Amino acid sequence: MNLRTIKYKAIAFGLATTLFASGCKDFLDRDLEDQFSTESIQTMDQYVNLTGALYGGKIWGDYIGKFSWVINEGLSGNLYNIYDQEGEFFRGNISPSNDMLKEGYTSLYSGVISAANFLINKDKSTLSEEDALKIEAEARMFRGIAYFLATEFWGEVPLVLNNEYDIVNRVKLPKADRETIYKVIETDWEFAANYLPSEMNWGPLGGRVSKWGAKGMLAKLYLTMASCQTPGLNHPYVCPDPEGYYQKAITLASEVIENSGAGLTAYAEIFGWNNMRKNSESLFALHFEDYGYAIGSPYQAQMAKDAFWGPSAAWGGGKGIAHTLLRSYKLGDARKKEVSMYYGEKFFNYRGEEAAPFGRSALQGIEVLNNIKKFVYGYESTRHEMSCNMRLDFLRLADVYMMRIEAKMALENMSVDAETSPAAWREDLRKVLAAHAGSNIANQLDSIPLMAFYKSPGTEEISYEFNGEDQDGNTANRRVSMLVPRERTDFIQERRKEFAMEGQTWLDIKRLYYRNPQAAKNFLKEQDRGWSFQAKFNIDTDNPGALETPDGYVRIELFNKLMATYPRLHDGSFSASEEGGVGGINPALKNGNFDNWFLPLPAEVVPQIASGPGQRFVEDLLNGSYPY
Repeated sequence: MNLRTIKYKAIAFGLATTLFASGCKDFLDRDLEDQFSTESIQTMDQYVNLTGALYGGKIWGDYIGKFSWVINEGLSGNLYNIYDQEGEFFRGNISPSNDMLKEGYTSLYSGVISAANFLINKDKSTLSEEDALKIEAEARMFRGIAYFLATEFWGEVPLVLNNEYDIVNRVKLPKADRETIYKVIETDWEFAANYLPSEMNWGPLGGRVSKWGAKGMLAKLYLTMASCQTPGLNHPYVCPDPEGYYQKAITLASEVIENSGAGLTAYAEIFGWNNMRKNSESLFALHFEDYGYAIGSPYQAQMAKDAFWGPSAAWGGGKGIAHTLLRSYKLGDARKKEVSMYYGEKFFNYRGEEAAPFGRSALQGIEVLNNIKKFVYGYESTRHEMSCNMRLDFLRLADVYMMRIEAKMALENMSVDAETSPAAWREDLRKVLAAHAGSNIANQLDSIPLMAFYKSPGTEEISYEFNGEDQDGNTANRRVSMLVPRERTDFIQERRKEFAMEGQTWLDIKRLYYRNPQAAKNFLKEQDRGWSFQAKFNIDTDNPGALETPDGYVRIELFNKLMATYPRLHDGSFSASEEGGVGGINPALKNGNFDNWFLPLPAEVVPQIASGPGQRFVEDLLNGSYPY
């Protein structure tokens, strides 16, 4: 078996590399137990089947299985989850050896980048020139998104464009700086925009990315680059022309909105269990099909509350939408019931149908009193609990509208704390809200004369009366006052509501951080992540029926002085003396010391591959001399 065969088999199936051993041999080479030849791959149908693997399944398995939601939702404060290593991100107490970090890094490099490089570099002379360019364009689309995610999570990362060279020469890869990585992404997505079909959702089963998806992702790249305006120790890249890159983003976004044929659709349709493959709003997405364990969507099992939604594997009982996010949805917002099976106005089942209150059993075990509905569809007895269909969008049309808003806001006033004129945002945001939240919510924009990208909401004082024990075990009725954030009307909060649980919010907060680090820290600090609830009554003996009303609960804030004074108020799973802060929540959440979170994530994975600062390889890329 020749080297070419070994290399391609390993790359095509994501088996070649493990990124977390001490030597570079493990990163670039691995012995294989069987034989596989890629010389038999010659027809366009065979190539299309190979590119189809880039859209989901095992190649993305470790990224989507946990990494995506524990980082993008937990770290950003959307997903209340305090369990073990998963919960480290929400608690703000991240260990560099956290398994989720390793899994995400492995999936992007050993899976997506390796498979994409195989398709890009393979001899495609058996195809017509048009077909060969289409296959390469599709592969470049995915290599670009993998590097976009890698550099947003880890900053300076190794750049692998030719796996065969690296295997033959057993090189120790240097890290590339962010300017270089951005140039690779730009080149890949420009190529994709030129050679992908213009037809939306093309391909044998539909759902394939088109040139419009490539142009939309280019707009997101330029928006991200333009936001890099404040150099820092861990993010040294600064955009040379923010105004120019914002304008590029606006131009591309407008082109997609006006020419792609994509359309905004009802929020319930976007996330309907039977509408996963094709959707008029989806521009670039992963597709997890009902084909079995580790190939179908893991979200069904990870987020389902109990066996009614996901039979033997239902691990969402302790997960919920963070309360400060949930309460930011206004009354009547249609998006709210798609995001959460929430306690408050009404109950809804997993198909979005109104249901009677579930009572005590439905609420037990989740401290924010709402479980996640988005991507939880229920199951049929013939299907495996981790094999349901799911589409996870990297880009949908609402995002393109909102990117255009953000870029216009920035151009009108480069300070992210400053309010901007209505012309920059109102019309685009009204369209998104009218389609997704409802016309009543869209009409409420008229009461907001100006909107900032970020503006601290300030706080208001609220008080609760409860019956609890003090540290001496004495029971008494007590009233405590607490400061909580007021309702937000800034744009980053609008994005947070629109894209909750879709893997976007952390990237949004990162853009804010690049422009104004202190504003991003404040945004996280204001989330009040310690918010949870406890029943006023003993649910077994006193008055279990009271749990079906909001009055049956009291609010608990873990960082509030209340916990230090009355530690027995909670059930004992949190302790004021626990190392790292109450309940293991790091004091960073209280004090706002977030710098090391933003870039890079504190993972051990990158230093094990390459040491030293990232090197600039832009000229090598442009003249074709980059060797790796």
